[in-house]
Amino acid sequence: MENIKNLIFDLGNVILNIDTKLSEKAFAQYGMTNFSELYTLAAQNELFDRLEVGCITEKEFYDEFRRVTGCKLPDKTLEECWDALIMDFPTARIDMLKRLKAEGKYRTFILSNTNIIHYRFYTALLKRVHGVDGLESLVEHAYFSHEIGLKKPNRDIFDYVVEHSHIKPEESIFIDDNEANIKAANTLGFNTIFLKDNNMENLKF
Repeated sequence: MENIKNLIFDLGNVILNIDTKLSEKAFAQYGMTNFSELYTLAAQNELFDRLEVGCITEKEFYDEFRRVTGCKLPDKTLEECWDALIMDFPTARIDMLKRLKAEGKYRTFILSNTNIIHYRFYTALLKRVHGVDGLESLVEHAYFSHEIGLKKPNRDIFDYVVEHSHIKPEESIFIDDNEANIKAANTLGFNTIFLKDNNMENLKF
């Protein structure tokens, strides 16, 4: 760790607990018991990709989701079901980010594939439960895919972070729970931690 100057954290199941089965359960309450199939259909249509890089609005997302899947649910219900996968920010993880920023030993960043719908929900959750005004306040900079128009595991998003923050991959640790993202970062020279079991609390910085 002697040459490490930067820590780059993914969000889902690294800082924020999520579970897609909760969205599946939420949709099932409205008779959509095949959410996994619907999700796959929409994914094949690159609908979620377009939302994650900010290419479409929320309204366009809901309209296209209904068209692709054949569901008739209104926007608000789709929003609630889609947000249901967001669980909580464990206090220990929020405290860790606060400590790391205060100590100043490492420059800290968040790099997340996310979307405006979820962003709005978990930002409100963070404020309500922890009194924190956005993830942006907990790190030097937070890079969200829907804001910068790029997403992992594509090389261009890592290049963007390197150029924007003036960091060196070999002096950085990237922490993520997605193997494809980890492999992409490794290829570009980043040190990585593949967080397989949502065990962020076990990491010591």
